[in-house]
Amino acid sequence: MKLFDAIIFSFLILTCLGNFALAEEEKSKATPSIAILYFENNNEDDKELQRLSKGLCSMMIEHFQDTSDMKVIERVRIQSILSELEMTRGPQFDQATVAKIGKLVGAEYLVFGSYFEIFKKFTISARIVKVETGVIVAAAGVSGKADSFDTLQKNLSNELLTKISGVKKVNSKHLAGKEGQAEPVASKVSVSNVAKYGDALDLFDKGEKPGARKILMDIVEANPDFSVAKTMLETMASKSN
Repeated sequence: MKLFDAIIFSFLILTCLGNFALAEEEKSKATPSIAILYFENNNEDDKELQRLSKGLCSMMIEHFQDTSDMKVIERVRIQSILSELEMTRGPQFDQATVAKIGKLVGAEYLVFGSYFEIFKKFTISARIVKVETGVIVAAAGVSGKADSFDTLQKNLSNELLTKISGVKKVNSKHLAGKEGQAEPVASKVSVSNVAKYGDALDLFDKGEKPGARKILMDIVEANPDFSVAKTMLETMASKSN
């Protein structure tokens, strides 16, 4: 009888483990993965604005991570792949390029877009493309004052997440506004601070971490609410100890 009980117990354990593994596999399949690429500077006469590209990407990644249950690819992974492909910006990708980048970073969706500034008004537009088909599944655009860059990128991210949740089930948090629209976000992070943050990311990518740390310290001192810069500085400090 004891042997029979042991066999039954073992069978139940194996069944539970099998069910757990299947549940985790189904959960993984049900959670879409997304990669946010570097945006393109459409102000060809203002090369300084190119400094915003990495900063904008990093800020959107943080916001997507904080406000949805999507699997968001880390920026360092994206940087590695784009360097391997000798790409630095997000041009008009054809389907073959989209499929290649998506496969390399392990993403089901890609986000890319562009930005420009005219008459002291900043505009950012973005598209979400399904890697498998190359089809644009969501598009959004925002415009506003350059001294509220964080407000612009958060509202853009919220609008994209609201739209993609209608294409595929995405558990988006803190996004629902009136009539299903994304709630506007108010915060103060200027374009100049994002440009400096982009410089820090560029130095970090080149392995020049002391220079990156110095810029981040200056940014956080001037703007303590710039969360993504603060998080990066804290991460670098913890890894150096």
